[in-house]
Amino acid sequence: MKKTQLALSIIAVAVMSGCSSINSKYVASPADTQSFLGNKPAVLQPFFKTLYEDGERNAVLNDDRLSLAAIENKNYDIAVHALDDAITRIDAVYSDNAAAEAARSKFNEEKVKDFKGESYERAMTYYYRGLLYLRAGEYDNARASFLGASLQDKFSEDQTYNQDFAVMDYLAGWSSMCMGDQSAAADHLRRAASINPSLVPLTTNPPSHLVIVETGYAPQKVRLGKYKEILKFTDNAANTDTTPHLFLGDTEIGNPLLGSDLLYQATTRGGRIVDSINAGKAEFKEGAETAASVGKVLAIGGGAMALAGNQVGGYVGSAGLLINLVSSGVAAATTPEADARTWEGLPKQIYFVNTQAPTDPTQLTIKLSKGNIPVSFPIQAQSGSCGFSWTHTPSVLQLIPATQLIPADTDDDRGPKNQAYRGQLKTQF
Repeated sequence: MKKTQLALSIIAVAVMSGCSSINSKYVASPADTQSFLGNKPAVLQPFFKTLYEDGERNAVLNDDRLSLAAIENKNYDIAVHALDDAITRIDAVYSDNAAAEAARSKFNEEKVKDFKGESYERAMTYYYRGLLYLRAGEYDNARASFLGASLQDKFSEDQTYNQDFAVMDYLAGWSSMCMGDQSAAADHLRRAASINPSLVPLTTNPPSHLVIVETGYAPQKVRLGKYKEILKFTDNAANTDTTPHLFLGDTEIGNPLLGSDLLYQATTRGGRIVDSINAGKAEFKEGAETAASVGKVLAIGGGAMALAGNQVGGYVGSAGLLINLVSSGVAAATTPEADARTWEGLPKQIYFVNTQAPTDPTQLTIKLSKGNIPVSFPIQAQSGSCGFSWTHTPSVLQLIPATQLIPADTDDDRGPKNQAYRGQLKTQF
């Protein structure tokens, strides 16, 4: 028997135990990370750390996490930079044009792909950018951002649906009102009320000062199925009661109206219940794994025959090895496991309060089922005849993300790109 055949047969047994690992050559060193964090606000350093260490695969997710924490901490410039980067990356795949549609058709790997988020998460990226435009008094740009958020609500991985994110339509209308475009304001406010009739009081008589209160915890993502290929959205167990009752001292003020519920947005597409998403590759992967298993049996059996001196075993083992390697490679490249990465800092619900700005914000409390919660308004803005206040409870500053490196992040393709990305971060922030 040829030595090559025997060697292949022996290798066939050995390759079954191989595995991937993190290539430390492309991992950010502790000293490099610490240098990057040196001039960052202390409370935001954990968010910057994850942004820096994770690299491009989680850039949008970590930009989003950082932006919301920065808004809460009143580091508005940081939030703007993070959101602008996230939106640029989202637009490359999820814009309403032919180039983006072509990109979506190729954007089909799951946990190893760059995070862009589910439709409600992408919409919220534009929403927070719109709030910062409102804060700056740029009502035209704010309106464009809210309309961009509404557009993201229609895109799933490879299909489009009707847009039904009422908060975005309402804020587009309110921005139009504040910039003096009454015709556009009426159109957007009318659409918001048609999606969510509870907003009618705020659309028939829009307030000059709008109070926005975000409460609760983001929808959770759960993976189901044999290969964890099904993504399901569930309510956070902590969301026992997220309806806010606002008090100034002992006096209840305003009438909170629910604008949108993010669990509803996650579990519907254009009003149609779609509370789970299938990655769509499990059946193909199962077939590839079956073929790989057959090849493995042939390779091990043939190898054993060859070691015992049977010349035929060498050919059997070599053929089995080839089948196993090809089929294993196909199976490994087929990644049906659903992407459960989550922007956990998002609220469950967004409320509008039809009231004037509180004269003494330090005396304002929000009553939930958990009791009175003192709140501050990280954004309080006035430009022209309009103003708004924004708050988010519970705080996101305690939701410190962890680095999520996987072998693909440090291979010879992705690794150098991540190093270049870290160089860009040093100039961006």
